[in-house]
Amino acid sequence: MIALFLGIALAYIPHSHFILQQMGENHGSGTYQIVQELAFQNADERVVIQETWTVDEGLQMHLEAKGPDVLYTAKYDFRAKYFLSQDKRLVKADLPKEFFENLFYLKEAKDIARRLYNMGVIGAEILSPQKRFYHLSQVEYKGQAFLNLSRLDEQIAFAFGYDLNQNKPGFWVSQSDFHLKKIRMPNGTTILADNYDVYTKNLHLPKQRSLEWGPNKTPIQILSVSRIIHGPNTKKLLSTSNIDGLSPIQFGEKEIYKAIQSFYQRFR
Repeated sequence: MIALFLGIALAYIPHSHFILQQMGENHGSGTYQIVQELAFQNADERVVIQETWTVDEGLQMHLEAKGPDVLYTAKYDFRAKYFLSQDKRLVKADLPKEFFENLFYLKEAKDIARRLYNMGVIGAEILSPQKRFYHLSQVEYKGQAFLNLSRLDEQIAFAFGYDLNQNKPGFWVSQSDFHLKKIRMPNGTTILADNYDVYTKNLHLPKQRSLEWGPNKTPIQILSVSRIIHGPNTKKLLSTSNIDGLSPIQFGEKEIYKAIQSFYQRFR
């Protein structure tokens, strides 16, 4: 009898928006500052970039990235990014299709679903919310064709996508704690997230991530996380109507900086 109930528990797959909402509830409350380190390497050189993110629930974000011969600053809302041109004009551009950072901070299932759709990770069916039922006789849930259970690194995960064993785009969330574990984009670019820790106000973040893009592999490691007061200075920093916290973008001339510049153009 115990084995029967265990089998039922493992086989049950809730609606996708329930899973995404549980994931969003792991994304803290309020405004945070996250400092993380990225390493870029080729046959001749290694460059370490330190990023400082200021994040308000994934809907408003500011980035300052600094390293040897590198300075990159930008602001983001849900649909666009803002940066400073070389002549110090505020430029608005579409959010890069491969921008993934806000998936670790967005709190609402509808926003996470919309971002996954905009990234091309999954089709428009992810946008359909769960139906509300007002009487037990109305309940009818037949599952969603794009959502299955899968084993990922010895864990059971909810796997979003079609033909995932053929390296098609997808998205994996751990069943036990609703942590985002893996994203695979349509072009094969893959983000792996591991070693989650819990920070103040229930912000769950992976200490280590790895971005595999083409021949490149870029590790991302969190150095510190702190919750900050959303006062006047933070509001100005996150506001997309001013140039506070923005500087003209700079990249070095050596060969390695071509890959670094490509990274920031595509993923940031």
